[in-house]
Amino acid sequence: MRRAYTTLPYTEYMTVSFDGETLRKPIDRIVIHSTVGTVQSAISMFSRSEANTSAHYIIGNDGKLYAGLEEFNVAYHAGNYAMNQRSIGIEHEWYSGIHPTDALYKESAALVRDICQFYNLPIDATTIIPHKSVIATSCPNEIDVNRIIAEAKGVQQVDDCPARLAEKTALETTLRGVITKKDELLKMQEVQIGKLSEDLKQCQTTIQSSLELQNKLDKLQKRYTKLLQTPSKFQTDMLLSICEKLGIQI
Repeated sequence: MRRAYTTLPYTEYMTVSFDGETLRKPIDRIVIHSTVGTVQSAISMFSRSEANTSAHYIIGNDGKLYAGLEEFNVAYHAGNYAMNQRSIGIEHEWYSGIHPTDALYKESAALVRDICQFYNLPIDATTIIPHKSVIATSCPNEIDVNRIIAEAKGVQQVDDCPARLAEKTALETTLRGVITKKDELLKMQEVQIGKLSEDLKQCQTTIQSSLELQNKLDKLQKRYTKLLQTPSKFQTDMLLSICEKLGIQI
C-alpha cells in the first residue's frame, strides 16, 4: 500500500532530510511528537539539511494541517531508525506557555483515523504511540496521546482544563487559608513567647532580690551571733567593779 499524503486538506512544506521508499518497511506505527516551538520554526528546521530531522506531518495549535515528507519515504523523527522505517511521524505545535487546543486534537484525531483506515491499522495504543515510548525523551510533552486515540475512535473527549483549573484554584484557596491560619498561630506564639520572656525576667529579678535579701539576713545573723559572744563595755566595767569590791584580782 502506497500513497503520498492524507486525503485531508493540508498545506505542503519542504523537507530535505529523509530516505527513499526503497528502505521503507510496512507501516504499522504512528509516532506522536511535539514541536517544542512554533509551526514556522519546525518548518524552518525541516528545510535545513544540517538539522538531519524530518516528519511527515505538522499540526498547528489552530488545527491547520501541514504535510512535509511523503508517507512512502522514511522520515528522521523517532531517534530509532528501525522505528523510522515502519512509522509515520506527526508533529504537534507545542511549547512552554501554550495549552493544546480542541482544534489541534480534532485535526490530529482525523489524521490518525485517516492513516489507520488507509493502512488497515487498529486505532489503539499499540499503533499510536508517544515519542517517549521509543527513546528517552519528554516528547510529546503536554500532547495527550490517549485523547487523540479516543477521538480517532469517535469518542468525544471534553477538555478538562477548566475543571483542572477550578480544582487548582480551590486547592490554592485552601492552601492560602492554611497559610493564613499558620501565620495567625505564629503571631499568637510570638505574643506568648514574649509574655513568657517577660515573666521569666521578673522571676529572675525576684530571685535575685531574694538572694540579696538572704545575704543581708545572713550578715545580720552573723553580727547578732558575734554580739552575743562578745561582752559589751558596760558588762566588762560592771564585772571589774564587782571583782574589785570582792577583792578578786583579775
